[in-house]
Amino acid sequence: ASYIHLNPARAKCFYLENGGLVDYAWSSYPLYLDPPKKRPDSLAVDRALGNLGLADNRSGRKEYGRYMQKRVLEIACSEKPGEVDERWAKIRRGWAYGGDDFRVRMQEMLDGVMEGKRRDSYSGEQVKKHDEREAQRLLSDGLVKLKLDVADLSALKKGDARKKVVAWVIRNNTSVRNEWIVQQLHMGRASNLARYVKEVDEATEGRLWKLRKMM
Repeated sequence: ASYIHLNPARAKCFYLENGGLVDYAWSSYPLYLDPPKKRPDSLAVDRALGNLGLADNRSGRKEYGRYMQKRVLEIACSEKPGEVDERWAKIRRGWAYGGDDFRVRMQEMLDGVMEGKRRDSYSGEQVKKHDEREAQRLLSDGLVKLKLDVADLSALKKGDARKKVVAWVIRNNTSVRNEWIVQQLHMGRASNLARYVKEVDEATEGRLWKLRKMM
């Protein structure tokens, strides 16, 4: 349950440094912090709390809230939010039951429904390759819209506004690594990418806002 509760943080559905996971409306997590009488009968919190050695009482729920906020901050400070906790590596790799034919059919279906949609974490090598193809397509499409060529990128400033909006599109629609994005766009250090993306997100006027509308 804790891993699932952190998905909105990995997907950056709110500003991790300022916002709280407890304020994210599309999650059952806030209910885990409520007393039993305020929770639906179908919601069992004992296992999630018990795995951390916590009881379903006021102090246990308060400690669970502190633990989860600590995890959110770890994700916020990471360049690879989907890989913060290596204990969940097997979950991130994805599971599949069945023979080779079944896996091929599932992959074909996955390619059809995933086109243009963001995934919050990898679920196998095939999904990773799909994301890289999609990221490359978004990069090429963005350059065309901005009337740029790949050869132009190395001559532009690392923080050029046009690079920022292309990075913003890729970051919001794929789960390729920050290193891949900054390498393709010649943007310097991967640690700066989150700031660039946030600038585009928050733009309400000016050049970044206009460029974002072009995307």
